[in-house]
Amino acid sequence: IDPNEPEVRKQLREKRQKGVQQRMALALEEARERETIEAMEKAERSELAQYLGPKLEAWAKGKSDNIRALLSTLQDVLWEGSRWKEVSMMDLMNPAQVKKQYRKAMIIMHPDKVKQKGGTTEQIFIADYLFDLTNQAWGNFQMSEM
Repeated sequence: IDPNEPEVRKQLREKRQKGVQQRMALALEEARERETIEAMEKAERSELAQYLGPKLEAWAKGKSDNIRALLSTLQDVLWEGSRWKEVSMMDLMNPAQVKKQYRKAMIIMHPDKVKQKGGTTEQIFIADYLFDLTNQAWGNFQMSEM
């Protein structure tokens, strides 16, 4: 700091420093808020995993590699208002129909889409589980039938 610094320059420097400090404080506060929200969501997901995990695993048991079985029973585990229309196993005999229904399911249960549409943490958890499981079954289906 220059002792011969003009008063106007000194005031402008102090004003700039205060502005920088205020922006830093605001950014720190926002970061802490985000961390708190993320911690709460993580705790909620953990709780949901204990509560919904066994239900989803029981539903998937025996059909985790079978895309047709998964698609024909999705209505059993999807949330109300998901807009999934029930599909019978008979409708899924043709590989083209399987592909069509798979794509529809992906649109409905993509975790990012569910989050984007304001889905609850429970819906996002279910969507994430189903998305991964269905994608894996789709990969198996593509190797064996397409």
